[in-house]
Amino acid sequence: MTFGFRLKVIAIHGEYFSSDEPDVEIDLAAPIGRITLRPWPAGVPFKDARELVFVGKALETREQAERAGEALKNAIRLAAIDVNKAIDVGSDVHHTSWASVAVDAAATSGILLLDDVHGLLVYEETGQPRVGSARADFMVHAPLTSFLEALDARSAQAANVSAKRALACDLFAQARFESSPKSRHLTLVTALEVLSQRLERSGQAGELVEEFRCAIIEAGKAADPPEQKQLDSLMGGANDLRYESIVSAIHRHIPPLESPL
Repeated sequence: MTFGFRLKVIAIHGEYFSSDEPDVEIDLAAPIGRITLRPWPAGVPFKDARELVFVGKALETREQAERAGEALKNAIRLAAIDVNKAIDVGSDVHHTSWASVAVDAAATSGILLLDDVHGLLVYEETGQPRVGSARADFMVHAPLTSFLEALDARSAQAANVSAKRALACDLFAQARFESSPKSRHLTLVTALEVLSQRLERSGQAGELVEEFRCAIIEAGKAADPPEQKQLDSLMGGANDLRYESIVSAIHRHIPPLESPL
């Protein structure tokens, strides 16, 4: 018994990869291993496919397949940023349930029917995988080789990408899918906020904040319930003041003109 995984990702409309190849095989660092990259829907070249499908095969356990698939998602997140492309790796949402589809048993002998999932799908390999829904009306303008080189370079660190960094990558990609410049800006600022690490204030600034907190605590000893509620809210703000501002953290953590991810 072996296991495979299928990862479908979506590129932003109008930004695709230029290649006439029907599919590409590439060896990536562990735990990913060898994968096959195919344009989707099946039968179209990369230059006509907005959706891409990554397939991994012959993993010994389901856990290995899941680890490989999740690491691949991280590698794609980082590689897409390296080549300045927006790729949505999905949330592993099932779009198609084959339980509701009428299938001729004789025609599907030896066929493994899979749900159409935007994101990662891990499955036991019991036949030739086949998926049954498709969407297409696409163009391509970027070299696929650049993305594959970035994917290879990033795969070695993919297994150790933190949840915060992965979220920041997803927000970076999502910003490109936004139609409004203001929405794009807000999403990118949120990505920077996710990456920022606020340090505790020190020196005179830290002492002033601590004096303020002590004053609130002292005032609360004689406060009636309504006033205590306001003081509790004020304490929440004072506790936040113990740390540097998000803007300061971003400026310290991410120097200007340097890639944040």
